[in-house]
Amino acid sequence: MIETGALVVGIGNYAYPRQDQFPPLAFATTDADAVARYLQTCWPTEDRARIVRIDEQNATIAGIGRGFTELQKSGPFELLFVFLSGHGLVDGELAGFLCQPEADQSSYQLLAPTALDALLTATPAKRTVVILDCCFAEGIVGRMEFFSRLGTDMARLYMASSRETQRTWEDEGAQHGVFTAHLLDLLNTGSSTKLGGVRDVLDVDGELFPVICDQVPLYVFTTKGQIQEPVKGGVSSATVTLPVGRTARRLNEQTALGTALRRVRQIGLGVAAGIGALLCFSYTMLYYVEPDASGSLTVHRGTRWLEPVFRFLPDVRVDTGINVRDLSANPAASRPLEGGYTTGVWTHLTADGYRSWYETVAAGLEPSAAARYEVLLGTRGSAASNVLNEFSLPSDIAAAAWSAMARSQPIELDAILKHLPVDFEEPLLTPFNPDKLDFNVLDRSVGDMEAFASALDYSAAIDPVRTMPVYLRFAKATQEWLAHNTDAQRGRDARATVRNAVAGVLAVIVRARKDRGMPALDSGSTATIKALSAMGYSNILDSAVGQIPDPAAASAAAAHALESFRGDPFDTDQERALRAIMTSLDGSRTAQSMTDQVYARFAQAGNSMNPYLSRYLIAAGDTKSLSPTIVARLLGQTRMAAVKPERDFMDSELARILAHGMRQVPTKDRAVVYRLIDLVARDTTPKSTSTAEMYAALGKHRLDPPGMLAKVEAQARKAPPYSPHDPADPGTGLPGMSVVVGYGPWVAALALYGQSRELPAHDIEILRDHLRDPALRDLIIPALAAQEKTIVRGDPVEQWVRELRSVPQDSMQRQIRESIFTARLAALDRGAFEGAIRTLRAARIREAEPEVRIAIGTVIADAQFWRVRTPAAGQALFQ
Repeated sequence: MIETGALVVGIGNYAYPRQDQFPPLAFATTDADAVARYLQTCWPTEDRARIVRIDEQNATIAGIGRGFTELQKSGPFELLFVFLSGHGLVDGELAGFLCQPEADQSSYQLLAPTALDALLTATPAKRTVVILDCCFAEGIVGRMEFFSRLGTDMARLYMASSRETQRTWEDEGAQHGVFTAHLLDLLNTGSSTKLGGVRDVLDVDGELFPVICDQVPLYVFTTKGQIQEPVKGGVSSATVTLPVGRTARRLNEQTALGTALRRVRQIGLGVAAGIGALLCFSYTMLYYVEPDASGSLTVHRGTRWLEPVFRFLPDVRVDTGINVRDLSANPAASRPLEGGYTTGVWTHLTADGYRSWYETVAAGLEPSAAARYEVLLGTRGSAASNVLNEFSLPSDIAAAAWSAMARSQPIELDAILKHLPVDFEEPLLTPFNPDKLDFNVLDRSVGDMEAFASALDYSAAIDPVRTMPVYLRFAKATQEWLAHNTDAQRGRDARATVRNAVAGVLAVIVRARKDRGMPALDSGSTATIKALSAMGYSNILDSAVGQIPDPAAASAAAAHALESFRGDPFDTDQERALRAIMTSLDGSRTAQSMTDQVYARFAQAGNSMNPYLSRYLIAAGDTKSLSPTIVARLLGQTRMAAVKPERDFMDSELARILAHGMRQVPTKDRAVVYRLIDLVARDTTPKSTSTAEMYAALGKHRLDPPGMLAKVEAQARKAPPYSPHDPADPGTGLPGMSVVVGYGPWVAALALYGQSRELPAHDIEILRDHLRDPALRDLIIPALAAQEKTIVRGDPVEQWVRELRSVPQDSMQRQIRESIFTARLAALDRGAFEGAIRTLRAARIREAEPEVRIAIGTVIADAQFWRVRTPAAGQALFQ
């Protein structure tokens, strides 16, 4: 008698047309091969065992039947071992092991419990063990009659991989089905902690099944989080044992405690993974806004309450450059931004295509600030006709004019200009009436008048022709304001401030006309100005004409002014005449002759030591309008001052004048001037404004001696970075005679050096630290632009946008870029300028980052005004 007969079947890939109900099994054939190897290890010769291994493709119902027939020819056996691995089906009364279809079949072929009964009954063996590894395995063997009676046999046992309602699982780590992996582990090693030792043979009923029944559910629950419970059944009158194959172990045994601990660990890891995923999501997808130490609103990663978690990670997304000063006065709107409680999703975009963080910030801004940023963003901007009314403030009118300029909307100009406090009904050419009291003008503050002047400036940048008539009417109104307001009423220098602001508008109009290829003034405007001056409006209009960058007009105004100047600038009319003369200085022989006459009239009036004379001579030196006679006279005084044991104030004024006029000093005579400048600098405090002025005047024209730049650097380095709470105000005093102490003028001096030469990196950083200072901005921007060494290839606008986009976390660097690009853009000829503006607007529309859109908008707006603007009053100090 052959000792053992075995039938081994494993089906992983079924040949049915549809495989959605019974998908491929990864390890069914692997399981069958491993069981076959185990049997061959234990019964290695054919005289001891007949092992039938049915290939996957031949595992049809007929093929399995033929396998049993082969076994029947070799029986009876001491042990019949049957292993089936594949899909199982249990559906009501329908149950069976799924086999391969025959060639002419497409319906599912099930080896039913009755058919398996018949095959087992027909195969004689004293002991039969059937192992079924498939889903719902209990539902198949439980319907068989074979395992319910013994007949003449000694044992009929089965082991099913799962209960009738449970799936059977495979495991990538074990590379087997879980049930078969544990079965093979025990059969090949004979070892288990549950057995308390190593076995050479295993009792199927008392040892093999109890271990599998313990381990499989624990393993499936640990690795899959599912339930799979093996089932044993059948009848026996004797012990059934299986030999041990003694091969390597594949799986680690499980214990209930170990499984529980692993489950707790899995839960903990799951919670930790969830928290980590939440933190990762917050860090990458969320943002909140709060002010930084400088007062700039900053967009951070995550949320405010997660800030301690992200403290050591880079968390700044965007330094917006929007200052807390722009926040709403309404606490309900501003406090969420101030406290960092404004949050949102970083990837969200607005309907206009930019990140939505700006919308959350805009909700907390002052309405005027929000309106300004909307214009800069290029999304919208309310038309002047919609925002202005009879109650609009002067600042609102100026803001509307700026908005129209920034958006290039000349159609809005009439709606803006009609809100200026002028009489449109009165004929333009009417004599000045000192008795006229228009309180709509007279009650205006200095700030109001400056705002109206700004509105006209912006309007002139839009359309100088349409602005001119309104400007002339406003100039008349300003003359009335000047006649009825005093500095005692309005504050120090109030009248001069208003006069300079309004007079400067005419220069903007002229520049805008010339920028468009028109003459400085048409004949009609020139005649109107002359007529109004003769009618009593000369105070404002003469000042305006004096600021026009038109040599002929300025020269005519200066000649007229010279007639009324008698050397006493403390008289208001003569001071105005002197200012008109100074404006006309251009280095010509006429200008030098005029300087001789002014000097002579000061001397005739007994004012040869007058601060106004110093101021005039400094202006003449800056424009190379000192005559040779005056230069020689000044050099003679310098030689005497340089050998004096002590110097007085006039020696200091002499050094200042010649520092500005050094280009007209013969080279052979310059040494004595440098000597006097050095002596005067030693006699004053190291950070004196007058010293900074002299050094700047020399450095601007590269006439500074060796070592002078180092002195400028040393003082400028001491200047703290600009803060709006501590502005760098060089102070004011009598023209040409103040000795003010402060570091601001030294930064201005460094800026002038930077306009004419390359500066080291630390000097450039000093200038950048003070770029926000409005008193120094117009000097620093050209200096920073001059330091740029970038070679632009291709479209410069594209490079500008890339550079603006490259510094999202540094608003100061963005502002520096903005200023430099503004200066470069404004310097283009008119055609190239308009083309660049169009390109910038198109780039702004495509841009998704709000801070970049705002920066582009700032360049567009500033460049339009930069082309036509005039330097602020008082900036002639270092020119």
